[in-house]
Amino acid sequence: MDKKVKLGVIGLSGQSAFFEVDHFHNPSETLSADSLFMEPGGKGYNQAVAASRLGAEVLDLTCLGRDDFCRQCLDRLGKEGVSPLVKWSDKSTAFATILTDANGDNQITVYAGASADLTRQDVMDAAEALSTCDMLLLQLECPVETVEAALDLGEKYNIPVILNPAPVKPLPLSLIRRFSLIIPNRHEAATLVGMPEHSTVDSLAEAFRTAELPPAVITLGSEGAMLVGPTRIQRLASKSVLAQDTTGAGDTFCAALVTRLAAGAHIEEAVAFANVAASISVRHSHVLDGLPYLGDVEEALRINR
Repeated sequence: MDKKVKLGVIGLSGQSAFFEVDHFHNPSETLSADSLFMEPGGKGYNQAVAASRLGAEVLDLTCLGRDDFCRQCLDRLGKEGVSPLVKWSDKSTAFATILTDANGDNQITVYAGASADLTRQDVMDAAEALSTCDMLLLQLECPVETVEAALDLGEKYNIPVILNPAPVKPLPLSLIRRFSLIIPNRHEAATLVGMPEHSTVDSLAEAFRTAELPPAVITLGSEGAMLVGPTRIQRLASKSVLAQDTTGAGDTFCAALVTRLAAGAHIEEAVAFANVAASISVRHSHVLDGLPYLGDVEEALRINR
C-alpha cells in the first residue's frame, strides 16, 4: 500500500449463523442442515474487518444491543485491529442467517435489530473522529437518514463517501448523485435506476450515465466488474476460481476497492486488487476466515502477472 489510509465504516454489526444445505428451500419445505457455524458479521462489520486486514486504519460506527452477541462483536473487532464507535440500543444486536448450497451460492435473512437505531445524531456525535478519515464507506443496512448524515459530514469535511447499496432499496436520484462512488452488483444497479433485474450490464451502465449518476463499479461475480464513468464504460475481467462459499465476497471487494482508492491507486488498479481479494475470500467457508490479508492479495497479484 502506498500510504497508511484511514477508513470510516458506518453500518451493521451483529451475529451470523451459517447453515450448509444441499439446496435452497422449495415452498413449504423443511431442510436439514449439514452444519452450523456462528461468527460476528454484517456488511459494515465484514467490510471494516476486511479493510483492516488489507492495511487500513478503520473506525467502525455501529449500534449494538447490550447482550452476548455485542460482546462477541466487540471482542473480534479488537482482535482485528478495528476501532469501534458504538451507540447502544435497548433492542437485540442484529442477527443474520446464511444458507449456503452445494454450489457455494447463498441466501441471507437479516434481522436489523439495534442497527435500525443508528441515527443522524449518532453520526454527528462521531463527527470529530470520522472527520479524520480519508474516505467513508456505507451500505444500506442502516436507516437512510444515517446515510444522509454521512453525506452531510463528508461534504462538510471534504471526505469522499462511497456507497455499497446493499441490501438495495429505491433511493432518490438526488441522493445517489451525492456519493463519490457507487459499488452495486447487477441486481442493485438495476434497482437504483428502475430497470428490470434481467437487464444487460451494458444497458445498466448506459442508464447510469444517462441519469448522470456518480462513477460506479458494477460487480459481476465471476465475470469481473464494469467501470461506469461520465466518459467511459470499461469491462474488467476477474480470475476464475472454484468457489466454496460466496458469502462475504462482495464485502471483500468493496473494502479492497475503497482501501486501494484511499491509498491513491487508479480505479483500474483498485478494481484489479479488489477482484483478487474477492477471489481469495470465496475459497473459504463462512466470512471472517476467508477475508484476505494484504500479503495474500499482493502475493496473488505477483503470481498473476
